[in-house]
Amino acid sequence: MEPFIIGPDEGRRYLLGGGEVVIKAMPEHARVGAFSVETFPPGFSSPLHVHHRDDGVFYLLDGRMRIKCGEVDAIAGPGATVFLPKGVPHAFRVEGDASARWFNVQAPHGDFMLRAMHASGDAPAGPPGEDGDIEIVGAPPFD
Repeated sequence: MEPFIIGPDEGRRYLLGGGEVVIKAMPEHARVGAFSVETFPPGFSSPLHVHHRDDGVFYLLDGRMRIKCGEVDAIAGPGATVFLPKGVPHAFRVEGDASARWFNVQAPHGDFMLRAMHASGDAPAGPPGEDGDIEIVGAPPFD
């Protein structure tokens, strides 16, 4: 494994659900999971879902995000770190009237990033991880 630097405008870009995911590294590059910078518009919300193989960490760079994960229901703003353990249903919604941008780590497998790559047709052959790596368990749980 060689050291590397990925510039602020570099990485593989994928459009997903009205937002953009820029993959900076996958597990084969960094050995500790997948890294991306993600930007989603105001009002965007994910469905309630579970990652069965990966823990997730969001570090919010800009904007505000409401997180529901297990018993947690909170608003996170710039500088906040959000830990989403594997196996716990969660969802998020971009709050306010500005886009939100965050750094996302999915480890150890990078399943979410593999899904983004597969959705665009730009992924290695084969399924995006094992069957059941990410499971949608409900609609966005927000009022």
